[in-house]
Amino acid sequence: MWRRLSFIQPALSPKCFLFFLILLICPFIQTSANELEEIPLDSWIYPVVDELHFQGFFPKLFVADKPYNRGEIFIYLQSMKKQLDADSLSLKPHQLWLFQRLFDEFKWEFDAQNRTQNESEDLPLTFRWGSAFNLKSDFHKEGEPFHKPIFNAFVGAELANRFYFRSRARVENHVSKNPSVRARQWTRNDLGGVLDDTYLKYHWKYFDLIWGRQRLQWGPGFADVDLLSPNPPPFDMLRVKATYKSLRFQFFFNRLDDFPDTAANAPPIPRYFSAHRLAFKPWQWLELSLSEVVLYGGPNRKTEWYYLLPFAPFYGEQYNNFKDDNPLWSIDWSVTPHKNFAHYGEFLIDDFQLECIGGKCREPQEIGIRAGVVVSSFGPYQNNFLNIEYSKINNFVFGQNKFYNFYTYYGIPIGAALGPDADYLFMRYRQYFNRNFDGGFLVEYRRHGEGRIAIHPITFPFNKFPSGVIDKTLTFQFSLAYQYQANVFARLDFGTKNRDNVANVAGAASRDRFVSFQIGYNYWRENRY
Repeated sequence: MWRRLSFIQPALSPKCFLFFLILLICPFIQTSANELEEIPLDSWIYPVVDELHFQGFFPKLFVADKPYNRGEIFIYLQSMKKQLDADSLSLKPHQLWLFQRLFDEFKWEFDAQNRTQNESEDLPLTFRWGSAFNLKSDFHKEGEPFHKPIFNAFVGAELANRFYFRSRARVENHVSKNPSVRARQWTRNDLGGVLDDTYLKYHWKYFDLIWGRQRLQWGPGFADVDLLSPNPPPFDMLRVKATYKSLRFQFFFNRLDDFPDTAANAPPIPRYFSAHRLAFKPWQWLELSLSEVVLYGGPNRKTEWYYLLPFAPFYGEQYNNFKDDNPLWSIDWSVTPHKNFAHYGEFLIDDFQLECIGGKCREPQEIGIRAGVVVSSFGPYQNNFLNIEYSKINNFVFGQNKFYNFYTYYGIPIGAALGPDADYLFMRYRQYFNRNFDGGFLVEYRRHGEGRIAIHPITFPFNKFPSGVIDKTLTFQFSLAYQYQANVFARLDFGTKNRDNVANVAGAASRDRFVSFQIGYNYWRENRY
């Protein structure tokens, strides 16, 4: 490769090429480190940032679009730290404690900012690496103890706020019992590993182009979301994101897992997925989003170019091309009218019957609804956080009349893990005692009928919701958590889980008491060149 450029004297070496590339990009350099890195969805940062957002902080953040960029979080933290240092901002104790945790997580960004202010020029290349270890042990009255260690290691590099590369390896045991991790066991003790967060990202002004493997979440729910959740394995995809002031548009497409064809000696059936989303923040206290996805496939079917048009409605393309694919829509919102109160919700549409409005329905509505409220700093103890959420998904949602168009990825719902013909109501309370220590409880009542993601019947029955024998679960859970700075934490959960009509079998019951202990440690460093 380099010999072909031998007319340049002396010959252009890889080091020289890198030098000239840096010179070319230097005029665009900004003074923040790892601005382009997208925070993995299993990070402890998300519940902290979301709690603060619903208390009036991070007002420009698109809270329903995850993952977040480290840069967009750090920019706001910079402003908060300046105000706190100048004593121009008054926070409640638990809010200050949460911000202190975030300041510690972003310490390398703050250090890089301080170095840049003291130096005459910025350094264009940022290299970041680290590892994490997590061990969770579950003990149940019914069942054997279950111990699950997980080890992560990652490397990342950002060049001049234009290019970012990240790769994370995940190794754990019991991989066969964790369908959300697409790994094949290496040893007899079910040990396996996979690259679960690996991508290359290019940023230019308002646009991001991401090619790689990631988990996504579209929707503001705390416990789960309905349309696009992080429950299945990460997608291998090409994604585009454009953000301009109060608007954000996203589009991605990917190849899903193949389905085996039931015909003799037939090849597997390919399946594909496309999605786009428009989010709008007309005011800092209101966020609205409209999303559409389509899952399609079939014997010998290829990628459809009309589903690769970012702004074309998928349903219209399906209709005009005489296809019977599986499109879904959702509308979600979050409202923060007061700093101590917020509301969020999501309306999922799989198949909406217009004739049901003021008329007789030919078949049941295939829809889902999620609604939640957040209250903080109430009562005599103040330093607290309360979240109440209800979710319901009607029967037949996520299914279709072709088995290869089921809304699943490696057998896991792409949407809410709850699945169809089910609902739940939960209340979660957290009390903060100091910067490092908090505790709380959760109460959840869950129902699941006999409906599953399945082939639609020719004639839809109007069954009572939930249908058939109802699997009912009532959970009481108490928790204590300790986090030392940003890289060490320990958590203890204990409680009861009472279940009736287990797996929709009448009379089958379970009365379980459980204790769960989890510890975690992560280490990371950053260098600039």
